[in-house]
Amino acid sequence: MLLSNLADPILPIFMALMVGYGMRHLRFFDVGAAQTINRFVFYLAMPGLIFNLVAHIPFGDIDWGTMGVYIGSEAIVYGGSAWCARRFFKCTLGESILLGMAAGFVNHLMFVLPIAQSLHGSIAAQPIAAIVFIDVVVFALTVFAMDLLKASENVKTSGQRYQPGHVLRMLARNPMVLACGFGGIAAALFAQVPSV
Repeated sequence: MLLSNLADPILPIFMALMVGYGMRHLRFFDVGAAQTINRFVFYLAMPGLIFNLVAHIPFGDIDWGTMGVYIGSEAIVYGGSAWCARRFFKCTLGESILLGMAAGFVNHLMFVLPIAQSLHGSIAAQPIAAIVFIDVVVFALTVFAMDLLKASENVKTSGQRYQPGHVLRMLARNPMVLACGFGGIAAALFAQVPSV
C-alpha cells in the first residue's frame, strides 16, 4: 500500500520537476522560456486554480478546530524560524521574516493538493482550499509587514513619510490575493459556482 501510494500520486509530481530540470540542463528551455512559463503560471494558471478552489469551499463544513491547529503549527514554525534566523544567524529583521515565511509555508497548491486528490478524491480539496485561503491571508500580512519595515528604514535614512496606500495597491494587483478575494466573494454570493 505504501509503495503503491508512493509510485502513483507522489513520484509523478516530483518527476515533472525532474523533467523540467533536465530540459533546462539540456538547453531545451532557455531563461526567456522559463520566464514566460513562470509568468503564465503566476498570472493565469495559479490564480485560476485558487479561484476555483476558494469559490467551492463549503465554509460551513470546515472543521475550524483542525484549521486552528494548522494555523497554530504554521505560526510556530514561521515565528520560530524567523527568531532562529535573527538570533543565531544574525539576519536582518526583513530577512528573518522572509525565512520564517519560507519555512512555515508548504506548497499546498502544487504538491499537497494533487497528491491528496489522487489518494482521497475531490473531497480532499475542501480542507486544502481552506488552507490555501489562510495562507494567502498570511502572505498578504507578510507583504504588509515587509513594506512597514522598508518604510521605517526610509523614514530613518531619507525622512520619507510612509504611505499605506502603496502596499494596498501592491496587494490589490497581486493575482493570488485577487483570486482568493474573488473566490471568497463568489462563494458567499452564489449557492453554486460553475467549475473552471
